[in-house]
Amino acid sequence: MEKEKKITNVYIDGANLKQGILGLGYDISYEKLHTWLVKRYRAEKIIIFLGYIKKNEDFYTSLKLLGYEIIFKETYFEENILKANCDAELILNAVIDYYDKKYNKAIIVSGDGDFTCLIKFLLNQGALERVIAPSIKRCSVFLKRSTTKIVYLESMLDLVTDEANVINKKAPDEDSPVPGSLS
Repeated sequence: MEKEKKITNVYIDGANLKQGILGLGYDISYEKLHTWLVKRYRAEKIIIFLGYIKKNEDFYTSLKLLGYEIIFKETYFEENILKANCDAELILNAVIDYYDKKYNKAIIVSGDGDFTCLIKFLLNQGALERVIAPSIKRCSVFLKRSTTKIVYLESMLDLVTDEANVINKKAPDEDSPVPGSLS
């Protein structure tokens, strides 16, 4: 029997990734992230889900040039906070792509517990490669309970950020351990 070729797709919750890395005092390098996902996981397709904001057209163009596919959701304001709520779009696209046989392994980039149902579905299908969350502190307990296949970007910031993009980097405490790679 011929072994099925591994096809890995990555589904990124754009807001969760951005806010999670900002919360660590850094800004994400989308170029480094893309390179790492392709090298480490041999990602064939990397899809980022974002709320559409017209003034960000140049940013969207740069993402496309890096190789990202973008799926937009209309934005709205809730209590003066810009929202897009891309979760349902990400879940639906990941499930449709699975049934359309566009991948056999998926990586979900988010720490949002709303994706627990998707993680359980992918695990049951044998199709979860990995969950990648920005940080352990901001990763939902529901995701942590659903799988052990979680990698935290905070343990490998050098792979997904640039020193030029440091926003509010704090020096580690003298006694604090240096995190290693969990990938």
